[in-house]
Amino acid sequence: MNKKFVISLIGAPASGKGYIASCLENELKEKYGLGDSDIARLSVGEMIRREKKAMTPMGIKLAANMKEGGLAPDDMVNEMLVDELKKINAKVLILDGYPRTVGQVKEFDKLMNNFTTAVVFRDTPKDLILERVKNRRICSKCGMAHNAGDGVCECGGNLVKR
Repeated sequence: MNKKFVISLIGAPASGKGYIASCLENELKEKYGLGDSDIARLSVGEMIRREKKAMTPMGIKLAANMKEGGLAPDDMVNEMLVDELKKINAKVLILDGYPRTVGQVKEFDKLMNNFTTAVVFRDTPKDLILERVKNRRICSKCGMAHNAGDGVCECGGNLVKR
């Protein structure tokens, strides 16, 4: 049995990880003939926002813990990630925003023991990150990130400040 391939994209918030994930996905499809079912994208930030929005027991704990502006606790993020990994059957997984802390790096090493992995660090100047965060909007329908000037998402959803 072939090992699955995991590409982990790490970097600061608004550094362009989601954009790189989208480009990688398109490149894998165009150059290597992979289909939609062959590639999975998993954004840890989106996973956390989804849990909080759904007000699941985990989401309620996350919201309470993150109310002070801190990161989601490693044990909660790791638990959600393990659950999501069980659902993914794709040949290639593009993992956006994990690992983020030393505790997550240790767990990542254990989780990826049965996978072939690559880690890409996106180094982005702080002034550009601040500008992106200030102008970032999220589609209320599909969750895709946009610039404030984009107007409406291609899916027709309204853009809201995150």
